[in-house]
Formats: sequence, C-alpha cells, structure tokens
Amino acid sequence: MDKTPFTIVPSHVEQLIPVASDWDDGRLAALQASDREEYYVEAVHGCDDEGRLLIKWFGSDEETLEPLEGVAHIPAVSAWLSTEEGRMWRDRLGL
Repeated sequence: MDKTPFTIVPSHVEQLIPVASDWDDGRLAALQASDREEYYVEAVHGCDDEGRLLIKWFGSDEETLEPLEGVAHIPAVSAWLSTEEGRMWRDRLGL
C-alpha cells in the first residue's frame, strides 16, 4: 500500500503557486524559459532528398520533416537509422 500522503502531478511553471525564494530573478527566468513542452517520436517514416526525416509524433496525426541533426539524439531515430531503410538513406546522402 502506498503511504504517500499526496499525489505528484506534472505541471508547468505558469501553474505553480509563487513562494518565497532566495533565487534571483535571472535564475528564476532561466528556469521558466527552460520549461517547454516535450514531444516524443513515435516513428520515422522515411527521409527526403535533403536529409530531413519524416517524423510521426506520439499522440498526434501530424508528421513533420525534421533535419537529422535536430533529432539524431532521439532513440527512435537512432533505431531507424540502423534499419535497412535508414542505412540506405545514410549511404545515399553520404551521412
């Protein structure tokens, strides 16, 4: 049985209640600026002739073309690049 007396709910900075802090405004502004929404790659559906990957985003019907250098660190992209299709595109584009 969980004895935690509260539930942790993910939240964004603008939904938090202000409290006293010894952080200066610059440090707080930097923290707020880093609070951005995260998107997850569901699948890679190919590549165009410019080396941009066609990305299917989790929870969305939308697919977008993304430059490889912007998404190469994502595990789903690395996995696709190691597939036969991914290797073919890397060879074709000289990557």
